[in-house]
Amino acid sequence: RWRRTLRLMFNTEAALAMLGELYERYDGPDFAAAAKRLNSMWAKQRDVRMGAQSKDMDRMCIEVVQAPILLRFGFPPDVRGSREVHAVVSDLAMECEEVLRWQRRVQSQ
Repeated sequence: RWRRTLRLMFNTEAALAMLGELYERYDGPDFAAAAKRLNSMWAKQRDVRMGAQSKDMDRMCIEVVQAPILLRFGFPPDVRGSREVHAVVSDLAMECEEVLRWQRRVQSQ
């Protein structure tokens, strides 16, 4: 029930706060270290397919960066929550230039 209430209250201000937190986490040492470990793992494998790499990256991003932030803003801390946030933020970005700028900033990390 609490999560549902948080999601109903998710507006431009909440999106900007979330995007700022995501940006900081993606720019931090935990994400850099996890990305380095993942890259090392791929280097040791013979046939790493692009689709598998993409799934590995998505999983790592959710585990290392997104999960605690998603949960705090009322979304499930998993792939479903990540997709929900992406959809909501994309809608808000169509209405607010600042949300669009932050969304692009986070995506370019």
